[in-house]
Amino acid sequence: MRNILTIMRRDLGTYFTSPIGYIFMIVFVAISVGLYITTFFAFPVADMRPYFGNLPLLLCVFIPAVTMRVWAEERKENTWEMLLTFPMKAWELVAGKFLASLAFFAVTLAATLTVPAMLFYLGDPDNGAVFAGYFGTLLLGAYFLSIGIFFSGFYKDQIIAFVITLLVCFGIFLVGTNFIATFIDGNIPGLGSLLMELVGLSDHYESFTRGVVELADILYFAAWTAVFLLLNVLFIDIRSR
Repeated sequence: MRNILTIMRRDLGTYFTSPIGYIFMIVFVAISVGLYITTFFAFPVADMRPYFGNLPLLLCVFIPAVTMRVWAEERKENTWEMLLTFPMKAWELVAGKFLASLAFFAVTLAATLTVPAMLFYLGDPDNGAVFAGYFGTLLLGAYFLSIGIFFSGFYKDQIIAFVITLLVCFGIFLVGTNFIATFIDGNIPGLGSLLMELVGLSDHYESFTRGVVELADILYFAAWTAVFLLLNVLFIDIRSR
């Protein structure tokens, strides 16, 4: 546990010792809150579902920007080999880096709590829906972070890692939409519906935005997050050998 915390503190510090981390936070809060406030003043209803509905696409861009440097920076600065010589196991390195990025995302997400604070001041929003929406967003962020960390290990160039992660996250989002599922089913019957159920995230995330927390949806995000973290551990372990 000590090794995980050491890596976590090391990586978490890099987010807050450079202006890049603060820029990411400011841009995310400004865009996500700005989009919601625009619609809120047009239709003033104390409901955060429109806010959470915008987040999957926004996170498809924001999360790759956060994770693109996790391993790519180590390779670029030639600290990869030094890091692998530490008396730590591969899973400890991956866990530390994942928890650091998750903590940074959680802090960024917490900065948007001004939105529910405003709604509670002006109206009477559903407490359960607000809590479930933030919980689901944290799970979605963890899922995308595991994907970004995995692909960051393949490239020295952070831009390439960013683009690949963005495409994968966006692809997972599209597979979960009815339009893409119907299109695939039209060419290969049953495949689109299968991919939508097993891979697509839209239905699982939308349950949280409605204030419904189901075990199946939690397991979906937890399982896929674990899969990509495990793949990252295997990749790092092979590289270290």
